[in-house]
Amino acid sequence: MQFEADRLVGGNWNNPTPFEFRPFSVELAMCQRFYQLSPRLFGFALDAVNIVVMWTPIVPMRAAPTAVLSTLTPAGESPPFSAAFTASSATLDASHIVSGVSGGDLRVHGFSGLTTNAPATLGAGAIALSAEL
Repeated sequence: MQFEADRLVGGNWNNPTPFEFRPFSVELAMCQRFYQLSPRLFGFALDAVNIVVMWTPIVPMRAAPTAVLSTLTPAGESPPFSAAFTASSATLDASHIVSGVSGGDLRVHGFSGLTTNAPATLGAGAIALSAEL
């Protein structure tokens, strides 16, 4: 198989730059500046139907991200590791995220039977954060 080009436009084709090999960890961090799935998040049960969790970015994001639920039935626990709950028709309030560096708090509504002010967790991957262009 042979590839041919009729005309090359722009650049110095006689002295190309070498391919830049970057470690996997560097590539991953560069991607996570634009998109992240939440890890397991810890917080508390605000009341019987809401879990509030704190989110801190894995690496600083390029801008304040848009947060969306990756599922309408996220898994939560309150208290953690002892009582499991699944939300139905869940909604997300991410109005307190002000930057992609410091993160903020996220409120997930749609649970039932949570113990008010008890510690709570939200399952990994429940929230997608995007700071796309």
